[in-house]
Amino acid sequence: MKLHYPHFDNKYQHHEHKYFRGFRVELKLLVGEKLKVWNARRHRKGFNLIGNEHHETANPLVLLNLPIAILFIVGSAHFIFASLLQLEWLSFQTHFDINTIFFYGSIFFTSAAYIQYLQAINGTDSVDTPPNWKDWKWFAIQPHRIGFWSTFTQFAGTLLFNVSTFAAIFPASAHTAWIFIWGPDFIGSILFLVSGYLAVVESDAHVHYWPKTTLSSVITVFNLWGCLFFMISAFMAVPSIVTVHIMLEGSLATTALGGVCFMASSFFLAIEK
Repeated sequence: MKLHYPHFDNKYQHHEHKYFRGFRVELKLLVGEKLKVWNARRHRKGFNLIGNEHHETANPLVLLNLPIAILFIVGSAHFIFASLLQLEWLSFQTHFDINTIFFYGSIFFTSAAYIQYLQAINGTDSVDTPPNWKDWKWFAIQPHRIGFWSTFTQFAGTLLFNVSTFAAIFPASAHTAWIFIWGPDFIGSILFLVSGYLAVVESDAHVHYWPKTTLSSVITVFNLWGCLFFMISAFMAVPSIVTVHIMLEGSLATTALGGVCFMASSFFLAIEK
């Protein structure tokens, strides 16, 4: 792990910092008498130092925030719509398997998660230097960054959702359902939950379940709620008990609630500055 991430030059004086399990998540710097704050999540999203917003450095990573938000909103809408259809809370005629809607939603989730992963790996190690398009990376392992772990686990989780939702489209035996539907869904939900916790810590330096006054906190906590609802849904979808009507309804309802939380988080992401 790089112990001195992020780097800063001599014009900054180190004032204070916050760590979480060896990851630096916040850094307070002095420029003369002015306080500037570096935050790990803001850095990952391409935003400038807090206290330096009026002298914003052009950062190409900021351009990715809106596409990420839109893709997550569309994906969430698919999960909400499919869940309500299967619960029969909506009256809507469809000529294809409802599980197909879940699969399409998972594709939007994967696209958004991969772009968010690209954001994380293409940020520089400097507190105020934006990345250069010429140095763009499509894949990298960066264990010294908490943002890498948050986005990587989220992306891996979406890939497993792709597997489970695709397998659910086709008729399956009990054995096949355990391996190709519930198994990937359960592991993917665990990875999502890990990602959600890391995103909250990356933003606020500790785990909490209610948003603070910052927009970053609202975004990450709503996202964590979505991850928790997806995890509950996976527990209730165990093949041996999902045949019980109330368990099936509970799994679908918590999937819909998770989608609502992800959608809310993404709406706020779209307007974050």
